[in-house]
Amino acid sequence: MNIALSVENIIAELPRRLHEVVDEQAAIAPKQSAVVDHATTLSFEELRQATIHTSARLGELGGARRRPSNGC
Repeated sequence: MNIALSVENIIAELPRRLHEVVDEQAAIAPKQSAVVDHATTLSFEELRQATIHTSARLGELGGARRRPSNGC
């Protein structure tokens, strides 16, 4: 078994952008907890909305490429 090849295959299967994972989970289970800490719980839909807002704000500041206009 070639470990380097296995790592390359794993990396190839990963989404290009983190928001793709959040968007997919928000479509499947929008109310399911995605982020939990001692004070806050965010559902996948709330996390999706937060990523959209953050991306837009960073785009305004010139710090990031914007998400596609359809919110995905």
